[in-house]
Amino acid sequence: MHARVLGFTLLTALAGTALADTPKKLFSETDDGADPAPTIKKIKAELAAADNGKARLLVLSAATTDSWGCMCPPFVYAPFAMGAPDNESPTYFFPIVKSGMDADDHHVGSGGGTYEFTGKLTGERIDAATWYSRRGKKAPNATGATADYRKKQPVFAVESWCFRKNDDAPDFYADQLAKLKKDGVPFCK
Repeated sequence: MHARVLGFTLLTALAGTALADTPKKLFSETDDGADPAPTIKKIKAELAAADNGKARLLVLSAATTDSWGCMCPPFVYAPFAMGAPDNESPTYFFPIVKSGMDADDHHVGSGGGTYEFTGKLTGERIDAATWYSRRGKKAPNATGATADYRKKQPVFAVESWCFRKNDDAPDFYADQLAKLKKDGVPFCK
């Protein structure tokens, strides 16, 4: 009898650990940024948790700002792929990949798809120059950069990532998507 109870307790504990380590997808398919308030509330809650040392394992969907026509931070939360809601909202973040391919080396505009980063917000905020430096890269000339480019943004420690191609990606992105595949970038399933 004791072995059964102990076995049940152990299985329950293991199941609880597995559930705790399951990443939470921060944005749903319906989070399109049309009403930014619920998305901003989610982001702020996760940032507060990280600031208090209680960061959760997340799947963060992101888009690049390549097609925005500005010198902005390169990654934006996916619901804001078409533009930042305002200067006071948490819009950008800096992903730092722990090991493996750096997502910043593989840009595809938001019309081609989104990046799915699995990891944790660190509670730290850095500016673009620091982000480039930490990754061993030279920061581009910041002449003409937006205030958001110079502003400190949250750091997201990436454990793994993949690229989710849009089903209706315009042909315009065909060469970029082919390069991702050639470079061995993992595509989300």
